Amino acid sequence: MEASISKSKKKEMKTPLNDRVFPYAMIMPALLLFLAFTLAPFLIGFIASFTKWDGLSPMKFIGIRNYINVIKDPQWWEAMWHTLISAVLVT
Repeated sequence: MEASISKSKKKEMKTPLNDRVFPYAMIMPALLLFLAFTLAPFLIGFIASFTKWDGLSPMKFIGIRNYINVIKDPQWWEAMWHTLISAVLVT
């Protein structure tokens, strides 16, 4: 029985390079599109949230000041309340 097990293991190890690379080659376009259109803009937006930037001039790092300003803004809280109501009613 041991001889039959070792033969089957040898057959599994001798898979051609094509068979091992093919699944990764098939998933690569989807992964690249995900990175380009989802992950990269998310990271850029996250980094930009810590800066003062109008889109044209160079970015100036201001830390969490943007977040502090948002939390103090009553219009933001009103918008969050309306969003919550809409989400509950629609769902």
